[in-house]
Amino acid sequence: MKRNSIALPVLILALCGAGGAQAETLDIKTGLWETTTTMTMTGMTGGAMASKEPDYSKMPPEQAARMKEMMKTMRGEPKTEITRSCITQEQLDKDRFDEHESNCTRTVLEKTKTLVHMTLACKSEHGGTGQGEFRYEAPNRETLKGGFEMTTMPAKGGPIHMKSEMKGHWLSADCGKVEAD
Repeated sequence: MKRNSIALPVLILALCGAGGAQAETLDIKTGLWETTTTMTMTGMTGGAMASKEPDYSKMPPEQAARMKEMMKTMRGEPKTEITRSCITQEQLDKDRFDEHESNCTRTVLEKTKTLVHMTLACKSEHGGTGQGEFRYEAPNRETLKGGFEMTTMPAKGGPIHMKSEMKGHWLSADCGKVEAD
């Protein structure tokens, strides 16, 4: 299991800040969260991505393992990751997207203390575009579930489709050694 991932904090920043200053935020507990995320990507087989498998025997074991996982993703195989993240009240209160999403426009379709449903349209500085739909629910203060589907069109090449499903649960108010992002 990975110790800390940016996935949940970025999700929280994006979803809880989705909307105006008066909008509600997801009503979840702060502290240590564990999430299981399964991501599938298709369309990454053209151009440089169509190259043959690398020679893993020439790589250090950790690099070979990372490269094998990356190649699975490129072939469209689902990748599941379990992460732990520390969520703070400050993160929940922020009214903004993560700074890396500055080329994106979000449209909130529904936003309550238990649900965030929105669309996202992005343009890259290199001419690529992307559109997606996100839906996350907090059926109670200790559980999150949901996912997104997004299709990107790079400036060169064909479309890349991403689908992610996430289930998260609160572990404790104390984050222990896991630091907030």
